Amino acid sequence: MGGRLDRPRPTDRTSPARDRPSADGTRKNAPGDPAQQMPPRRTWLTFLVILAVNFLLVRMLFPPGEDASTVPYTLFKEQVSAGNVEKIYSQGAAITGRFLQPVTYPAERDTLTGTDPEVVRTFETTVPAFVD
Repeated sequence: MGGRLDRPRPTDRTSPARDRPSADGTRKNAPGDPAQQMPPRRTWLTFLVILAVNFLLVRMLFPPGEDASTVPYTLFKEQVSAGNVEKIYSQGAAITGRFLQPVTYPAERDTLTGTDPEVVRTFETTVPAFVD
């Protein structure tokens, strides 16, 4: 019989040459080798660059909104009567919204609290419990 029948067949799909130790005694590209399972450094660098570009695009396309200033409920009611409220969002007793025209609050410097006048465009207020 020929030499073909005498050779053992490999049991796994790896080449027998890949499984042999190299000249220095280490196995290169052996199955299960952690170096073989990690993506190349170029892949990680590309991923980080794409992540950074994504972050910058989101920051440019969706800029952060204005910070809402807390105003008294009476000022809110006055502005509603004057037709100066563009939109509101209400959840429970909290109301947030936006004035059509900016409102200066307080009108003068408050000497008791040391609060300076502030131009308010986006506001938040709380409905008092005693309001009907």
